[in-house]
Amino acid sequence: MGSQALDDLRAEHRFMGKLLDLLQEQVRLIGEDKRPNEELLLEIAQYFTSFPDLFHHPKEDLIFHRLAALHPGAAGTIQALEAEHEDTGRELKRLVRAVVKLVLDPEADQDRFLSAALAFMETERRHMAWEEKSFFEVAEKRISPQEWEGIDRQLRGFIKPLCQREAQTGYERIERALQAWPCSHDDHGSAEGGTDNRANL
Repeated sequence: MGSQALDDLRAEHRFMGKLLDLLQEQVRLIGEDKRPNEELLLEIAQYFTSFPDLFHHPKEDLIFHRLAALHPGAAGTIQALEAEHEDTGRELKRLVRAVVKLVLDPEADQDRFLSAALAFMETERRHMAWEEKSFFEVAEKRISPQEWEGIDRQLRGFIKPLCQREAQTGYERIERALQAWPCSHDDHGSAEGGTDNRANL
């Protein structure tokens, strides 16, 4: 039996992976001395500062602590997850500051933005890959179907699906950018083909 919570987490990872690809495209534009889409950059930064902590991480935390209660040996993995979240949080704050500075003065602080964006993308992608392998797969194997039913019931009472959906999709620039994204992208948002200039999305 599958878990709605795990399905949601994996879907959210795929969506965040696509946002990282959109961010990568803006980095490419700046690297080619082209003007980025500042509004899109602000929306991406806003998404990462709000949605994960409100809707994504609470699901992870609940599953992790249930896993630790059932399997005390998993406590070390929980500590690793908390450390991973701290690392991504630091890189996110650095990115947000760099995006704001870039929007306020596009000709200045481009190197600061590029450094912050590259570090955030690397940290976030590594973090999600680690969770997929060291957390989701382990939880899927070790938590019983009955336990998953309890987790899903608890999360349904905590997070209203409509609120979560609105929180994830209420970004006009992101929606438009994703609609224009090449069909050659797979579910994880990884480009199989080339990129093009979408600075004016």
